[in-house]
Amino acid sequence: MTDNAPADISDIPFDDAPDDPSSSALRADLVTVELCLDAVLPDGLIDALARRKPAAVAITVPSESWCDPVQDRITALVSAARFEIAGSPVRPRDIEPAFIVRRASPTSKLRREDQARAAEALSRSHGLVGISVGSASALPEILAHTPDYQVVVARPTEQLLQQVIACVTGQQPDPGSLAGLGGFDLDDLATCIRRGSSPADCILRLREIRRARSAAPGDDVPPLDRMHGYGAAQDWGLALARDIDRLRSGHPDITLASLPRGILLSGPPGVGKSIYCRSLAKTAGVPLVITSVGEWLSSGDGHLDDVLNAARASAAALKERPGILMWDEVDSIVDRRIGDRNSRAWWTSFVNGVLTLVDCLPAGTILIGACNHPEIVDPALKRSGRLDTAVTISLPDAASREGILRAHLRGDLADADLTRIVHAIHGQTGADIARYVRDARQQARDKGGPLTLADLEFVILPPETRSPDVLARCAIHEAAHAVVATALGLEVEAVTLHAMGSTGGSTSVVASRDPIPTRATLELEVIGALAGRAADLAGSGANAGAGGCWSSDLGFATQILAKIHGSLGLGPSLVFRGSPDEVAQALAHDADLRDVVEADLVRLLNRAMTLVEHHANAIAAVADALIQERLLTGDDVLALMAAHPPWKRARRARPAMDFGKARNRAAKLREI
Repeated sequence: MTDNAPADISDIPFDDAPDDPSSSALRADLVTVELCLDAVLPDGLIDALARRKPAAVAITVPSESWCDPVQDRITALVSAARFEIAGSPVRPRDIEPAFIVRRASPTSKLRREDQARAAEALSRSHGLVGISVGSASALPEILAHTPDYQVVVARPTEQLLQQVIACVTGQQPDPGSLAGLGGFDLDDLATCIRRGSSPADCILRLREIRRARSAAPGDDVPPLDRMHGYGAAQDWGLALARDIDRLRSGHPDITLASLPRGILLSGPPGVGKSIYCRSLAKTAGVPLVITSVGEWLSSGDGHLDDVLNAARASAAALKERPGILMWDEVDSIVDRRIGDRNSRAWWTSFVNGVLTLVDCLPAGTILIGACNHPEIVDPALKRSGRLDTAVTISLPDAASREGILRAHLRGDLADADLTRIVHAIHGQTGADIARYVRDARQQARDKGGPLTLADLEFVILPPETRSPDVLARCAIHEAAHAVVATALGLEVEAVTLHAMGSTGGSTSVVASRDPIPTRATLELEVIGALAGRAADLAGSGANAGAGGCWSSDLGFATQILAKIHGSLGLGPSLVFRGSPDEVAQALAHDADLRDVVEADLVRLLNRAMTLVEHHANAIAAVADALIQERLLTGDDVLALMAAHPPWKRARRARPAMDFGKARNRAAKLREI
């Protein structure tokens, strides 16, 4: 107890406070305000206001619902203290300090008026009390920067909630039943903690409110510790959830301002950025608001005010702190230096408005920005105090793919060996895996039976429909990738003839774990990528299978070589021309860079052709097995290479490469 607080809960000087402290007529919200203020009011503050000393007091509260009750409580405490000093009742206007209450950031005109009012109150030896939501930045400068007393009122902890329930219901709740229930706002407490209710009923209502707000209706996402493939993002989210639990339990070192301000999540479409936010909200037990920058930009007629009002509305929709605010497509908030001169003024104003909004978000608002291209997001949005933590969510590895698959199977096929399926879906996102399971369940329903492993394989590795010639060419192409990559020391996870989109198959090579690769290391990856084209040239001739988009063999090789010369300083020139993506885009108009990259492509293709010739026997064997099995693991490739060693140099000429066995196998399978 502080020296200016009542000695007992029955001394609460509200008009409707009963004489009996065990009475159920006490209101939970008012009791909460009394107890929360009692815990944080500094010694001497109420006495200074009661004696009309020119004291400047800044009080920050968790939400708007606290402003009026806190003002009423301070007024009542000052009135009671003044009565003790004077020895007789005093009219309220004679003892009330001047109050400035700000629920949001004021306009420039209102801020000037507040400044004048503050100066007048202090010059007349009146106390001045400012109350604002989240932070003191909305108050006059004297209160925001140099107050005599600074008071931060937090939402009730679990221990304080125990006292509130005991006061209102007249019964002591079980302390263990309140775990994780700190941090509620006054409106929730007033509706859930009722006179005549048992502590258990009050606690049940509070838990139901928290559960309903922490996820969308019908949301069945698992908690974050049971999610797969999120890496550093998962670690960050679990650490946040632990801090929120500490905040609710009253840890002395944790306040709303101590929580992270934000994180920038990036990754290809479908990796589960939105699901991550839903799972994090569920795990932390906090509300979640999801919006997208695309929604803002399409609101109204595209006028700047309409767009910024939509952004502000998304922030205002988060009513409770701590809470999560997710902004998707933040790569639409592009660097203001990008773009043509005609639109730059509009974009600059838009980005500045968004930055101001981020800076004014109340403490306890955890902002999660999600995007596919973090490199084009305006740098100011990524600085400290905003989206200052950047995490990339990559495509799931083998272990994560199996975890995601089993999560969507929800206990079905629990004893099945999913290794073959997991290898077949390399390079697929969590959204892709969820779609495969949905399609497999539909397949099972159409057959009128339970889901089987065969249903999954039918969806993921459907029956072959390609001609024998096309199938053989695809098999030889992918076999060359797998064999050459293995010969170069790269780790091959699997190779498959599963046609996805415009591709006729895929070879899964585990990405290098070297954080600072050399040029030689990067060129090995290029040689492996060009091995398919080399096999095409050695067999039936070049075809379109190696190109077509940035994710193709030629696109991948071109990006790596452009990065070597224009971004990493590993070529003859040390000039930094931009990020890897910027350098790749520059190829379209930079003839010099294009010529250097072309020369490297030709040189490394020749090395790939040499390796293809050297390992022709193994490539033919892998292609034949691939046509028969549809999918081979890296271990399968190693075994076939061991059984079909490289051609050894001799005085006689090297015989021409013969992939006829693979073509015959494809033709026979087609006939079947």
